[in-house]
Amino acid sequence: MEPAEQVEQTALPLGHEVVKWDNAMNEINLASLSVVEMNLFTAICAQVVERNADEVHLTYSALRELMHYKSKSRVRFAKMVVKATDRLRAFSVTYERGDKVGAGQLFYNVEANKVTGDMTVAVNPKVLGILNDLTNHFTLFLQPDWVMLDSKYAKLIYLMVMQWRTTGKNLVIPVTEFRQRLGIPDSMSTSQVTKRIILPVEQQLNQKNLVPGFKITPISRGRKYIKYRLSFDALPKLRHTTPAQDDRIRRLTEVAEAKDPQTAAMYGAADRRVLSDATLTHTEARQQVRAHQQAQGLPDIPIFKLTD
Repeated sequence: MEPAEQVEQTALPLGHEVVKWDNAMNEINLASLSVVEMNLFTAICAQVVERNADEVHLTYSALRELMHYKSKSRVRFAKMVVKATDRLRAFSVTYERGDKVGAGQLFYNVEANKVTGDMTVAVNPKVLGILNDLTNHFTLFLQPDWVMLDSKYAKLIYLMVMQWRTTGKNLVIPVTEFRQRLGIPDSMSTSQVTKRIILPVEQQLNQKNLVPGFKITPISRGRKYIKYRLSFDALPKLRHTTPAQDDRIRRLTEVAEAKDPQTAAMYGAADRRVLSDATLTHTEARQQVRAHQQAQGLPDIPIFKLTD
C-alpha cells in the first residue's frame, strides 16, 4: 500500500462505518444498483451522518476501505465510480420538516475523478435531515456487515430486517411489494424466486450470523402465494462492533434524541451557548451543562455538543 493511502485511511473518523438513516431512505430503489454500487452508496451515507456540511469528499483509499473493495486497480475503480454517479444522482426521497412534507433529490451533484477514483458528493440541504436529524424512525447497521453480504437480494432483505431489528417480529409483506422492493423480474416464476432468492438469502443471513433465526415463509391463498412472512430473533445489539463504533452509536442516539424539538427545547440559552462553544471539548461542555441541570433540578436529558 502506498504511504499516502495509509495516511488517508487513518484520517477517517473513528466509528465511521456506522450507517444510520431515516426509514424514508428504505423507499429508494436500491435494486437498480449492483452489489458494488450498493456498497459505494452506503459508504457515502456513513460519512454524511452526524455532519452539518452538505458536501463530502471521499478519497479512493477511504472508499476502498469502507467498501472492502478487493481490486487494487485505480482505473477499474474509477470506471465503477463514474458509472455509478448517474444512478446516485437520480435518487429522490420524501421528507418531513415540522408541518411540511416534501420530496427532492438526495444528491444534487456527484463528481468523480476518472483518474484517481476520488469522489465529491453534494447532499441536497433540503433532505439532509434524513441522514442527520434523526429521532425515532431510523434504520441502523454497520458497513462491514453490509459489505459482507455478496448478494443484492440479501442486502435488500437485510435492510428490511434492520428497520425492525429490535422487535424480533414477523414482518409480513405482499408478494407484489416483495418483488418490487427486490427488483425481481416478472419473468421469474414463484418456484425460481424460492430457489434462487429466498433459500440462498436464508442461508446467508443465518450462516453469517447477522440475523439469527431468520426465515421467509410464504402465505398462500389456495395454490397461490399472496404474502411472505419474514421472521427473525430480536437483535438488541449490533454484532461485530468495536468499542469506538459502540461509542459512536451511543452518540448518534444522543444526538437524535437531543435534536428532537421537545427535548432540545429543554436547553436554556446559556446551555446552548456552552454547547456551541468551540473552545470547549465535548466532555467539558457536557460537564458544565450537566452541573447546571442538576443545580436547577432539571431532568437528566441527553447532551450533545453542537459543534461535534
